[in-house]
Amino acid sequence: MIQDGLKALLLDDDTLGGLIGSNLFAVVLPRGYTYPATVYHTFSLTEDYDNEGPTGHKEISLQLDSYGTSYASARNVANAAAAVLMPFVGTLSDGTKVKLITLTQDMDMPYIPSAEVKGTAYRVMQQFRLVFNDAE
Repeated sequence: MIQDGLKALLLDDDTLGGLIGSNLFAVVLPRGYTYPATVYHTFSLTEDYDNEGPTGHKEISLQLDSYGTSYASARNVANAAAAVLMPFVGTLSDGTKVKLITLTQDMDMPYIPSAEVKGTAYRVMQQFRLVFNDAE
């Protein structure tokens, strides 16, 4: 599954790993999280077809939300993640063959933690377009 391969790619990077450790989560921040942290989720899957059926060529959007106790911290995490993803072309650990990753959106987003948590957090939201073929 491409999500597993992307997670491994991100966590294997020394720079990003040095910033977030293992704080890379699917879909939501879990209870007891610490900053800095990154949350990822995928959406908007499209698949190409020809006269014989699916070609195996697919595209998804990947969203990363990078959180920190300061804007600089959140931005550093976001920049490190983009530096891992955008030059990557090749086979992920799950066997998915990535042909292209481009950044389509990068924005600073407000984030207010739940009422039980004091303080402010900062979030940078990035969306990437991934073109790939599933593992064979």
